[in-house]
Amino acid sequence: MWGIYKLVDLACVFSLDAALGAKNVYVDCWKYAGNGIAYALYTQDGSTQGYVARLDLNARTATRVELPYEEGLDFGQYQGILVSGDDVYIALTPVGKDGNIYVINRQTGGVTKGAKLVNKAGNHYIGIF
Repeated sequence: MWGIYKLVDLACVFSLDAALGAKNVYVDCWKYAGNGIAYALYTQDGSTQGYVARLDLNARTATRVELPYEEGLDFGQYQGILVSGDDVYIALTPVGKDGNIYVINRQTGGVTKGAKLVNKAGNHYIGIF
């Protein structure tokens, strides 16, 4: 038996400016973590200062993740957010300074401070692979 199927338009309009209440949000890197949740590394207002946001694509909302955002945190060349099960791993190191890996629970949004990352002057981590 032949059926007629209607294609659903899956286009989604999602403004991080509106969701975060910020201006000129620029996404340096993002990763889908599953069940409608994604994480984005971003800057705003033309600055290079980096931040992390948890995006709920189903509800079309976003919130800044509470992390120790030091001056000089720049995600400009960031390439790799790692997702393993419910855990999302992000390296958070300002340019030329030591930092940490942070583990974020995809379902709850809870944050755990992980391993220390030792850095050298002028360098920064570009991801976790």
